[in-house]
Amino acid sequence: MLHQEEFDQLSEELSRALVTLYEFKVVFDDNEKQLALLNNTAPFFFLRLYDFYWNELIMAISRLTDPRKQRNHENLSVYILEDFSDDLPSDKKENLRANFKTISNKADLIRKFRNKFISHRDKAVTKILPKNRETLYVQKIEEVFSLIQDCINIFYLFYNNEYEYHKPYVVLHGAQTLLYYLDLGKTFEDIQDKMPFQYSTIDKI
Repeated sequence: MLHQEEFDQLSEELSRALVTLYEFKVVFDDNEKQLALLNNTAPFFFLRLYDFYWNELIMAISRLTDPRKQRNHENLSVYILEDFSDDLPSDKKENLRANFKTISNKADLIRKFRNKFISHRDKAVTKILPKNRETLYVQKIEEVFSLIQDCINIFYLFYNNEYEYHKPYVVLHGAQTLLYYLDLGKTFEDIQDKMPFQYSTIDKI
């Protein structure tokens, strides 16, 4: 039976995580002009911001893929959906379990990063994983988020006959606004540098 409050909380957790992912991709887009803008304005700040976003994405995946229970503690993770699946038809249950298996496999590397690099700092940090270890790319994080969304939508389709679309791009006054004003300021600075004269303060009459 569906526990609506817990289900809504899980969906909200995914929405917040997708907002973080969206903002991360907006700021650190693979665009030479934009990267130059970041490096020419506040390079150390954006380096730190990159780390904060990246760590939060890894933590978000880890929280959403935690075991349902750890000792006497219950986690709000995607796996609680198993508890709500009694009313689902057998084919939907199979889809849900197949997604769980794929999520577990894809999230394994991300959770290793969380355990060894973020939540804790392994003393032998350079020996944590073999040299030919799989690289963690943002695409891998997107894949796990997408699978979690698919799990949630199994229930939305069954109960409401519609998809739940998580829309991080509706964020107002976020990263895009910041980049707009940074670019505007840099453009104005460049114009000033090319002027044959410098602006000066005008005294009040």
